[in-house]
Amino acid sequence: MLLVVSVQLAQLIVNAGGVAAMVDYVGDTCGNIRLPGIMMLGYVGAHSENLAMAVIVSKVGFTLA
Repeated sequence: MLLVVSVQLAQLIVNAGGVAAMVDYVGDTCGNIRLPGIMMLGYVGAHSENLAMAVIVSKVGFTLA
């Protein structure tokens, strides 16, 4: 039951445009403040290949410094 809810939550985040917003957030911030955003992208991408592709296609164009 918990896995189903998690997949549905991840799909809802992708459908609502949350991945693009989080990519922008991670790209605009510096240091440890970006860790929750990176974890969120990993959470979404870990649930299915389609969700992982949504994270990849969101044009992650930043470098971790």
